[in-house]
Amino acid sequence: MKPPGQPVEFKIDPSKVRIVDPQGSRSELKDADNTVDGNPTTVWKTDRYTKADFGGKKSGMGVWIDLGEAKQVSSVQVILQTPGADGELRYGDADLGSTTQGDQATVQQYQVVGQPRQSMGATMLFNGPEQKTRYLMVWITKLPKESSGGYRVAIGEITVRVQ
Repeated sequence: MKPPGQPVEFKIDPSKVRIVDPQGSRSELKDADNTVDGNPTTVWKTDRYTKADFGGKKSGMGVWIDLGEAKQVSSVQVILQTPGADGELRYGDADLGSTTQGDQATVQQYQVVGQPRQSMGATMLFNGPEQKTRYLMVWITKLPKESSGGYRVAIGEITVRVQ
């Protein structure tokens, strides 16, 4: 038994995770379920870009998560295969759909929790929003440089802890 009030890991249904790509060709949407499969070596990753700002083509990309019902989220941990990305945690109260228009609305309407993070390490911990929420999004705004050249992010695991 856990002590009352202790945050516990919430098991995320892989079918309730998708990639948000409001300005892209929608070619980077596969493997979103790898971010919640319990194995940090299986990843979702962006294409490789020539510049950290997604090659000047988009303002960001994210991993959207549906918790199934509103939960009091205490923290969200993100494991990056390549550290150095800039990002933030966002939350919202509606599933706005998995289309270019839905993704644009999600980015515009979801609120940022706390301050955006710069040059995130291999493991990043975000505090959850103060109020209960059903929908979360880990939003990446700047890509890290890969040792092989180019810029891309690879997210190995996202862990959500709830009260």
